[in-house]
Amino acid sequence: MSGAGRYLGPHIKTGPNSYEIGPVPIRALRLPTFNGSQGLYINTEDHRGRTPSKDKLDPLTPYIWDDFIGEHRANQSIIDDEYQEIFNRITITVSNEIEQRKQGAKSGQQLNQIDNAKTDQTTTINTIRLKEQEYQSQIETAHSLYGQNPFFLMKDLPFRKVVDGVNSVPPDLLGAYAAIDRAYRSALELKRLSLENNILASHLAGLAKSLSQAETGSQAEPAQMSSWLAERLYATNTEKDIRIQLLPHFLQAEIAAATGSVEGLTHSQSLEKYKAVIDNLIVQNQAAVGTYATANPNIQLPLSKPELESIKSLVHLQANTNLGKRWNDYHASLLHSESVRHLAAAASAFGELIARAKEAENSLEQIRLVTEAEARRVAAEQARIAAEEEARAEESVYKEAVSFLADTNKHILEKYGAELSKVAQDLQTNISGKKIRSYDEALASFEKINSNPNLKLNAKDTQAVVDALNALDKATFADNAKRLGKAFGVTGKIVQAEAIREKTIIGIQTGDWKPLGLEIEAIAAGALAAYAAGILLAGFFATIGSPVLLSVPIAALIIASAASYFDSETVDEINKYLINFSEANLKTS
Repeated sequence: MSGAGRYLGPHIKTGPNSYEIGPVPIRALRLPTFNGSQGLYINTEDHRGRTPSKDKLDPLTPYIWDDFIGEHRANQSIIDDEYQEIFNRITITVSNEIEQRKQGAKSGQQLNQIDNAKTDQTTTINTIRLKEQEYQSQIETAHSLYGQNPFFLMKDLPFRKVVDGVNSVPPDLLGAYAAIDRAYRSALELKRLSLENNILASHLAGLAKSLSQAETGSQAEPAQMSSWLAERLYATNTEKDIRIQLLPHFLQAEIAAATGSVEGLTHSQSLEKYKAVIDNLIVQNQAAVGTYATANPNIQLPLSKPELESIKSLVHLQANTNLGKRWNDYHASLLHSESVRHLAAAASAFGELIARAKEAENSLEQIRLVTEAEARRVAAEQARIAAEEEARAEESVYKEAVSFLADTNKHILEKYGAELSKVAQDLQTNISGKKIRSYDEALASFEKINSNPNLKLNAKDTQAVVDALNALDKATFADNAKRLGKAFGVTGKIVQAEAIREKTIIGIQTGDWKPLGLEIEAIAAGALAAYAAGILLAGFFATIGSPVLLSVPIAALIIASAASYFDSETVDEINKYLINFSEANLKTS
């Protein structure tokens, strides 16, 4: 009896040993969801498409799944061969690319040694940045197969995608193949870009050294050198960012969290803080490297950045889901040993960056110290020149003041006679050594003159003098007092001169000299001892030497009011003079 019905299912016999088989519906098997154990790569179960029984194949589930996966594997093999050639030549490719970029950046320019080195450095850094941008643009596509990087899951993820494509409405097997190829190519692009940036980053230290040597050899001015040194520090910060970006993202996150803020730190201190964190992570990962039974023969070392990230994900899936556990001990050990390798490369680079940053900072500090010393020298020289100019100006002013005092003395001599002139000049002798007497002592001396019966003031003449003194230009009077003060060793304005003039007018007008005495006492109490006498005499002589023509008795009174504060003998001389002056006038009248 024929077994065709049992083996072939519904069919039409078209001839001897010839049959037309009816449509065979394909039913999807269980999908690998990382919650079961369905992976061909990580697991070792029977091929999909076979029944678990010992009976013959189910006519509804023939080897069609192996055919579907075989097609994917053929596509993957083509991609692998293409990228294997890329990886074999990657060092030469990167070298040619960067040289072309450098030549393009310098095309049509005549650059000196410094600009040439700077262009090479800038071009390399910009190329790394461009590749990092390209890397970021590939991440989403590389993880488009259920959010996983396809490295080390290139049997589980593609099979699930094929099943989903077959079961989609309408079925889209070719779309599934295209999606698998896109994700795998993007993953390999991530590997290519990470390897290329590692190669380019290895050039940065040499480029920085060439630029540093060119700048140092130029013997530039401190300001220019300071600018270059600041650029070197900026470059170390840029390279720091590049070195961090070269690491897998999970290591970047650990470093950022452990480092924390570097605000307020110098460049070298910031780099040292990063390196300390990296060194600590190396120790932690070295301690976590464990033993394993068998190595996974499908993994080729060393691992690139995206491959290490994929191992990190694989270890997580094997530890936390029902994904097959095959080689899980090796994967866990590999995760830590490869992390150590990546971190060690970063630590070495950071060590070189720290040395460069410290060198630049030390050079900047030396320039700062030299610049500050030079600034102090220039300031001292300028101060010396200014002091000399001021001294010359002061000398000129003093000479003019002495000349003005001489004119004042001449005026007193011509207007009030030799005896009052002599008294006035005696008062000017040894100004700095004169001590001002108390108000009571001065008043006792002054009263000898004020009560002198020979001193009679004509009311009409007195009022004329008062009016004339009141009419004096205050600015001119103040300037005269200032110039006389200069001659007496007093610097600056003599603000008390106006008060002396006003109180003198009161004394002349009313015969009450007490306000003047109190003003003088206030001057003596408020001024430095060396200045008090000069201030007092400047005020009095500005009044005596004014254009107002005073009577001899009034002039004598004013001089006596000043003299009474220095010594009684001078007052006695004035008193005798007034007696003689009065008697002489009586004889001539």
